Amino acid sequence: MEHNDTGGFEENAYVSFCRKSELQNRVDAHYMKRQPEINDRMRSIVVDWLLEINHEYDLSPETVFRAVQIMDRFLERRPCRTEELQLVGAVAMMLASKFEDATPIDSGELTYLGDGAYVHCQVLTAEIVLLCTLGFGLWAPTPLTFYCEFEQNLDSSRSERHLALYFLETALNNIRFLDFLPSQLAAAAMCVYRPIIGCLVHRCNQVSCAEADAFIGFLDRRSCSGHAIHRP
Repeated sequence: MEHNDTGGFEENAYVSFCRKSELQNRVDAHYMKRQPEINDRMRSIVVDWLLEINHEYDLSPETVFRAVQIMDRFLERRPCRTEELQLVGAVAMMLASKFEDATPIDSGELTYLGDGAYVHCQVLTAEIVLLCTLGFGLWAPTPLTFYCEFEQNLDSSRSERHLALYFLETALNNIRFLDFLPSQLAAAAMCVYRPIIGCLVHRCNQVSCAEADAFIGFLDRRSCSGHAIHRP
C-alpha cells in the first residue's frame, strides 16, 4: 500500500474501497419513522447497554461500532417489536464479536446479560434471522475504521486518541449521527481536538473542509449531552 509524498491517502486502495463501501452500506437516518413500535430513545438505551458490555468484557473497540452498525442495518430492513429490540442488539453484539475478537462473547453469556428478556434458543434463532436479512454481509466501514486510517498520518497523543474514541462512542447512541458518513464522523472526531480544520483535511485528504466544518457546526447546535462543543 503506497502513499503519496504529501502523506495523503490518494493512492491508498483500502481507504478508497472503504469510501465506496460506506456509500453502498449507508443506513437511512430516518428509518426509525418506519418502525411501528420502537423509537430513538429505545435504540439509545440498547446502545448504552452494548457499550457497557464492550467495556466490561474488554472487547475490541471496533466490536461495539460494528454491533451498532449491524443492528441499524437490520432495523432499517425489518420491523421490530419493543420486546425484541434488546435481543436484536445482543445478537448484533455476538455477531460483531465473532467478527472482531479473538475470544468472542458467546450466546450463553449474552443470554445471562439479558436478565430474562430472552432465552438462549431465541438468541440462536435471531442470529439466523439477522444473518439472512443482511445477506451474511457483516462488514462495512465504521467511523473507527476511518479514524484508524486517518490517525496513521497524524502525530496524535494517547490522550487525543482516547478523546476521539470517546467522541465516536458518544455519537453511537444518537441516531441523528447517521446523517453523516463514517468518514465524516472520523474527521469530526479529530477536528474536536485539532485547532485548524483546514490543516487536518489537507493532511488526511479524504474529507472536504466543508464536510468537516458542517459537521462541527452540527455538534455546536445539537450536542448529545445538551452542552455545546466548541472548536478550539
